[in-house]
Amino acid sequence: MSERREAIFVNKLVRVHPLSIECQICNISHGLYECNICKRNICIKHQKKIKNNPYCSICINDSELTIYLNAIEMDKNKKSYYTNFKESLKYIFSFEWIHRK
Repeated sequence: MSERREAIFVNKLVRVHPLSIECQICNISHGLYECNICKRNICIKHQKKIKNNPYCSICINDSELTIYLNAIEMDKNKKSYYTNFKESLKYIFSFEWIHRK
């Protein structure tokens, strides 16, 4: 008693949301930047750059992400061997050490 089964076709509609150029925070001005954490389109008013990477004001004010963002900002101010060497080379080639009083 074998019966033939009919195939069931399911039409899966995939909705494609068009990319908008509006800021996803204020929905007024054009979103020129994209947040590195949440990937929102953000305008100039709602972005802050840390090490030339834009972050939105929502991610900056989030209490869980402030530790991460502070670590990125502090890393920018840290001096390494390379930065010390570069500053000493600038000092030598500028001949400030000759004119020191």
